Amino acid sequence: EDKNNGGGGKVGGGSSPMRRSATCLARAFGTVTPTSHPTASKSVKPGARIGFVTDVEGNLSFWRRYVAQSQILYWEDSEECSESLRLRDGCEFVYGGDTVDRGLGDLRVKHELLALKRRYPDRVHFILGNRDINKLRLLSELQPHALDKGVYWVNEAPDSSSAIAKLKWMLTRTMGCPHTFEYRRLELAQMSQIDSKRIGDGDVFDSFLDMVSEGGSHWEYLQHAHLALRINDTLFIHGAIDHESYGYIPPSSPDEVRQPNSDPNSFVDVDVIEWTQKLEQFKLKELEDVDSNRRSESVWGMEGGYENRAPGGRLMQYGMGRCPPPKRLRTRSVVYNDFLEKGCPKYPDGSICASLGENGIRRLVSGHKPHGDAPLFIRCPKTDLMICTGDTSYSSNVIWDGSADSAEDNQIQISENMFRGDVCTNEILLMADEYGGTNIVAHGTVSTGEKFVAITGEDMGNDNTWLGRATTDGWWIKGRILSPSRGNTSDFPLQDFLVDGGLKDSKLRVTGDWLLTKSEGFNVRNRIAGEDELDSIVA
Repeated sequence: EDKNNGGGGKVGGGSSPMRRSATCLARAFGTVTPTSHPTASKSVKPGARIGFVTDVEGNLSFWRRYVAQSQILYWEDSEECSESLRLRDGCEFVYGGDTVDRGLGDLRVKHELLALKRRYPDRVHFILGNRDINKLRLLSELQPHALDKGVYWVNEAPDSSSAIAKLKWMLTRTMGCPHTFEYRRLELAQMSQIDSKRIGDGDVFDSFLDMVSEGGSHWEYLQHAHLALRINDTLFIHGAIDHESYGYIPPSSPDEVRQPNSDPNSFVDVDVIEWTQKLEQFKLKELEDVDSNRRSESVWGMEGGYENRAPGGRLMQYGMGRCPPPKRLRTRSVVYNDFLEKGCPKYPDGSICASLGENGIRRLVSGHKPHGDAPLFIRCPKTDLMICTGDTSYSSNVIWDGSADSAEDNQIQISENMFRGDVCTNEILLMADEYGGTNIVAHGTVSTGEKFVAITGEDMGNDNTWLGRATTDGWWIKGRILSPSRGNTSDFPLQDFLVDGGLKDSKLRVTGDWLLTKSEGFNVRNRIAGEDELDSIVA
C-alpha cells in the first residue's frame, strides 16, 4: 500500500496501522458528549470575571502563550496539556470562534478547549466562527460522487483525481488555508511522537474526516458552540451586527424566504435574549439535520443558498460572506461580518445601538477580522455601547513609527516572517459589577514585545475618555503601552488592579504613552502619543 495515497483516497478508505494509530489518536483528542442543549443567555454574579480570546486558528504557540498570561486560565502543573488546564474559581471563559486552519495545533487546541468544557460545563462557552462552520462541507464534498463538484464562489473545477486531492483543493482554494494539510501531517507526527515522513496523505485525510464524524472533536465543538451569547450586559458574537443581521433569524427550511430588513424602526422590537435563543434553535436544528442524513448525496457548496436542500445547508450559508449568484448579496450574518470598512473601524447604525441599549447591552465582544497587534475598541457615539474586537492574527503586518515625534522615514517594520504566536498575545477580561454591568480590561504583549493595557469603565479617568475614540487625522486609540524605554513600568501587575472581580478605584491611574493605530485593509500602522498630544487631536 502506498502510504502517500492512503488506499486511493476514498472516504474511510485504507487501513494501515499508521493511519489507524493517527486516526484513533485524533479521535481521542476531544470527545465530549453534551449533557443538555446549550443556552444562549446567562447571568453571572457581581465579582465574576469573564475571559475572552478568539481566532486562535490552530496556532498552538499563540494558545499556549495566551494561557500563560491569562488571568482566568492556568496550568495546574508544569506539563501544558488538557489534563492540567484549569479555570479559576469565580471565572467564566468564552472562546470567540475559528478554532482551526492556520497552525500546528488544530487537534490539540480543540482538545484542550473541549477538555475545559467537560471540566467546567456551565462556565466555559464557545462561539461559532466561519472556519468552524465550513468544515461541515467535508461530509458531503469528499464523497465519491462529489469529487468533481466545485463551489459557487470559485470559478474553477476541483482536482477530482482522488478524495485526497479534492481535500487539498478545498483547503487551498475554498477555505483560505493552503498550508493546513501539511500542518496536520506535522501535528499528527508530533502527537504520535514519530517522524512526519511516516504520516501518509491517507492518515492526514482520515484525521479531517474523523474530526467531523459522530463523536469527533470538531463535531462536538459545533454542538456546544453558539452563534450569539449574552452574559449580563455583554453580547458575544464571532463577527459583527449591522442593519441586515441584527435580529435576523435564517430560514428554518428551504421553502422559507426572508427579505432584507431595511426599516431602522423595526429594531425597536428586537428582544436580544429571544433572538439569541432562536439562533441557538436554528443551529441545533441544522446540526440534527446533518446528523440524521450523513449519507446524503446532496452537495451544498455547488449552488449554495438558503433554498438548497442539502443537510445543514442553511447553517453553512449563514457562515458565508455572500449568497450565490446572480445577485451575490451579502449574507445576513453575525458570523462572516465585521466592524471595519477598508480596514478602518466603523460604527453600527445608531438605531441598532439604541435597541441594544434598550435590551441592556452595553458591551459587544467579537473577533473574525484582524486589526493589528492589540484589541480594537470602538466607542459608539451618544450611547453606552463599547465594542471590543480581539482578532490579532495579522500582527506581523504592523508597521511601527519610530516614536511619536519621529520623521516619516524613521519607521520600524516587524518581520513578515514572524508568526503571531511568537510575540503578540492578548486577553480581554470583562468584570461583572454589582449593577449587572461590566468593566473591560484588555492586556497582553504587542508585536514589539512591549506590554499594553486598555481599561474601560465608569471611573477610569482619562482612560475612559480616550479609549475607543479616533483622532482628527484618523488614528484610533487602543490603549497604553508600558515600556521602560518609554519611561514607564515594564511589568503591569494586573492583579493589583482587580478586587472581587472589579477594579480598584485607587489603582486606576495607569501611566504610559498611548497606542494609536491607523489601518488600510490588513495593513496596520502603530504609533505612540502622549497625553498632551491627545488633548489637541482627539475628535
